[in-house]
Amino acid sequence: MRTLAPLIGALLALAGGCAAEQKIMVAVYKVDFGKLDAYVEAINKAATPALDRLLEDGVIQAYGVDLDALHSAGQPNVAAWFSASTYGNLQKADDAVLAAIGAHPAEAKVLLESADMNAHEDYLLEAVMSKFGRIPAGAKPVSTLSQMRIKPGKMKEWRQASEKYFKPIYDKLVDDGAIYSYQALVQGMHTKDPGDVWLLVQMPDMGAIDKLDQAFEARMQAMTPAERSIFENLEATLLVESAHRDGLMRSAIFRTK
Repeated sequence: MRTLAPLIGALLALAGGCAAEQKIMVAVYKVDFGKLDAYVEAINKAATPALDRLLEDGVIQAYGVDLDALHSAGQPNVAAWFSASTYGNLQKADDAVLAAIGAHPAEAKVLLESADMNAHEDYLLEAVMSKFGRIPAGAKPVSTLSQMRIKPGKMKEWRQASEKYFKPIYDKLVDDGAIYSYQALVQGMHTKDPGDVWLLVQMPDMGAIDKLDQAFEARMQAMTPAERSIFENLEATLLVESAHRDGLMRSAIFRTK
């Protein structure tokens, strides 16, 4: 049975006090299921050449389009994103994408008519903790995205537990190639609850979830009874339990430097 150990561990590490790293602009859409292939193809034709140039020039660090593999009724099912080291570079990329789509009216029509724009949302996120391993050329990662909400005033406790228990496990999983990367993300601009945090883990396939569970189960088994008692109470004492959501995505488009 899966436990919350991997999620709790990574979100604890979120509070580790690291300087912000990547900035990420994310646009989520609710696209008709029968139009997903045409939607992705329209992005590929209209936007990816411009994004490839930005990647080559070092303006952005990565970009992609992810499709939900774990569907929720009535929710957005497509996430288009790109990352950069500065907000200024995010704007350059956003301007370039808008111009590229504007220069492809047929593809722009597909994008507009395939999505429910009333369900569209944008996010500006910052990675406060991350580690990246080698991602093979041409890879189409599977990703888990877990959302939790930290209770007000609890960041210090998260930070202390993170350094002692959890960050080394995720780092080793990246070093061993079990996962491609992980990022703990907060909002650069708050359009959701200020306590909302996300853990994004990119992996070769869903088999990596088993490796995550095994690594955290081994760590829990190595805990003293006192440590295990502290861990088992983390969810209730530090998190707003009703805000927890998990997502599973597969890459339709993915490029990185």
